[in-house]
Amino acid sequence: AVFKLFKALHAPSKKAQLEGFSSSLQRAVVGLADRSWEQELIALLAEPVNPRGDFKRWRDQRYWQITAAKVLGRMRSQAAIEPLMMVLASPMKIDMHPAALEALVRIGTPAVGVAEAALRGEHEGLVAHAREQHRLAVESDVGDVADRSADQVRVTQAAVLLALLGRKQSVAPLLEVL
Repeated sequence: AVFKLFKALHAPSKKAQLEGFSSSLQRAVVGLADRSWEQELIALLAEPVNPRGDFKRWRDQRYWQITAAKVLGRMRSQAAIEPLMMVLASPMKIDMHPAALEALVRIGTPAVGVAEAALRGEHEGLVAHAREQHRLAVESDVGDVADRSADQVRVTQAAVLLALLGRKQSVAPLLEVL
């Protein structure tokens, strides 16, 4: 019932803002972190966003995706590693980056391989996604990406993640990129 309420909540609505209801609901969903929600949460991360588009839709997506990232991190969902990396590769989802990073750090060691592949440009899906998201961000004039390439954004995010993971095996790939 809590998860159904979460998926139905529209973050900008007056009811959601009433006495911090949306924040309380987010804490409840994160606290429950039911594994049966995993695929639906991953699907939420894939939803496109445009901060310059429909503001209400953007606020809903922001709320749902940040919560999804937090829950997936709490679950230590290995299935969420690539979708969370896709969030990091998107300048359109910059507001979701901290939650995605935190989730990936909670997942820990299993995220290292994907982050290293992203860092080196060897993960074709992430590279293609980063380029498409960069193109959309430039077209929509979102963030400060016009003076940076998609590869620079992808490499920066992967390097930050590897540094936050703090694993010995991450040192060599980080130094290689530097």
